[in-house]
Amino acid sequence: MLNLRAIDLNLLPVFEAVYEERNMTRAAERLAMTQPAVSNAMARLRAAAGDELFVAGRRGAAVTPAAEQLYPRVKGALDAIREGLGETRHFEPHESNRRFTVGMLYAPGIRLGQSFANWLKREAPLLSWKWVPQENREGAVAALRDGRLDFLIDQAKANARDLESAELFADELLVIAAGHHPRIGKTLSRKQFLTERHVVHRSLRFPGNLVQIEGALGNHALDVALEVREPLELPVSVAGTDFIAVCNRRLASPWTKILGLKLLPLPFRAAPLKAHVVWHRSRRRDAGHRWVREGIVRLAAKLA
Repeated sequence: MLNLRAIDLNLLPVFEAVYEERNMTRAAERLAMTQPAVSNAMARLRAAAGDELFVAGRRGAAVTPAAEQLYPRVKGALDAIREGLGETRHFEPHESNRRFTVGMLYAPGIRLGQSFANWLKREAPLLSWKWVPQENREGAVAALRDGRLDFLIDQAKANARDLESAELFADELLVIAAGHHPRIGKTLSRKQFLTERHVVHRSLRFPGNLVQIEGALGNHALDVALEVREPLELPVSVAGTDFIAVCNRRLASPWTKILGLKLLPLPFRAAPLKAHVVWHRSRRRDAGHRWVREGIVRLAAKLA
């Protein structure tokens, strides 16, 4: 167990930065320190903790189970200190070097990500961020609660008392197929849909998953050729094959010309999908967090 009396508390923000960046050099840049100073700080913290926190990985610093266990506690304590000292009550976008992490249970398409990146580059050039796909809602909500995620893009709005949300946009499901598909032209019948081979997303979290589709078709089983791990694999897996897939329009549309895909209406009824940005209510008074989430909502509205 970490003995706080045995360590310099200045090491904790360094640990936070290395954990979030997964890279000593990027953490050093973020903290305005040298890379050797960051490495030295982590060596001192490792000695105090009595366990390895980071090990060399292919892309930088890989976290250990000890670091995974320590991070939520350090993050929560540092956030509480920042709020107490007023750091989160006043936010200057052009001066902030804060880091924000956006989890994704819903793939909003590349346009929102591009708009977000361009907006931050213009309005908050020192601020850093990353988008992280999430495996399931339970894990994503836990990450919001312990500070590993600042925001979550999800189909579902906030469904717990400690969470808040705002609607981003409505989307629709459609069928994607290769432009040169040998059996499918400009339309697709219900019978064709049931007889073609499908690419589906393996997780129940993503629009177009197997359970959702088969339920809309009266529980008729589909002929599944391939299950993919990530949403972006759907259009790539359909291109150049005679498979088809159900996908949300915002994710599929940018790939029609690049991959030579065609978009077809569903041969069955499906309610429009709604995307939301979700956050933990403890961030309500955080001026920087509010500035970013309001920006996400505003950018999504412009793309509607």
